[in-house]
Amino acid sequence: MRGTTGIRKISRTAATAAALTSVLFGATVALPIAPAASAATTYWSFDNAKRGCLESTASGSVFEGACDSGNLQQDWYWTGSMNSQGRRMLASRVSGRCLATDVKSGLDQANAVWTSFTCDGNAKGQRWRFDYNGIETYGQFDSGYGTALRTSPGLPESVYGDQFMTVALDYYYWSTSLSG
Repeated sequence: MRGTTGIRKISRTAATAAALTSVLFGATVALPIAPAASAATTYWSFDNAKRGCLESTASGSVFEGACDSGNLQQDWYWTGSMNSQGRRMLASRVSGRCLATDVKSGLDQANAVWTSFTCDGNAKGQRWRFDYNGIETYGQFDSGYGTALRTSPGLPESVYGDQFMTVALDYYYWSTSLSG
């Protein structure tokens, strides 16, 4: 409905009948209320400077693929509240699962990246910040562990998390745009 205020328009007759019923019988009659409008979700795509776009499958795999504005697997949205370090969870449009990493391989090694079935705002590996850091075209992701999201120089389609600068900087750089 255009210009809604939260109350559905009803006929004058229905409103009069409800008021009269209330006065005559002391009953309260609930008037129909339109559901609260929900804010539209903003979807983002992330294009790596050296490779393709960040992509996720419904099963939880995360990789980079050729950028395609019609590919919903490349659509992401920020969810949850921002923590004191400016990090939020980033969820896949196709699954609603949150981007996650760990440091099981060590901070300076390539760590796995996936989407977690459970989005947990307290999990360091599910908290991300995207920051342009003064670079006009590209930004970087960093996790609650302090690891950065990157693609791989040797393995096309691979996405990892590790300490910034373990490979050439371009593999850590991402541009972003609104999608879907």
